[in-house]
Amino acid sequence: MGTHPLAGTYHDRDTFIHGTFWRLNKVLKDGVRLRVTNIITADDTAVVELEALSVALNEVPFRNRYCWICRFDQGKIVEVRAYLDSALVQRLLDENEPGERKSP
Repeated sequence: MGTHPLAGTYHDRDTFIHGTFWRLNKVLKDGVRLRVTNIITADDTAVVELEALSVALNEVPFRNRYCWICRFDQGKIVEVRAYLDSALVQRLLDENEPGERKSP
């Protein structure tokens, strides 16, 4: 969800991983490290709250919080809507991607 650089519609798992985690792993020292903080389930839906426990290449902690709303069909995830601090993602990428660093 949103308009940040990782937002968009992904139609399969591999495309999602390449468009999000692969890109984030390039700008985080030890890659994306997520911790689940809460799960709520009802019928075919799970709401999952997560937090990032990562550090950017520029040594700034990346402490984003996420809410994923996951819908299941026959035990498989068929849809996810993810909400997060998009300004924090934008800043992380602006400050850490090669060729994207801003001058002080």
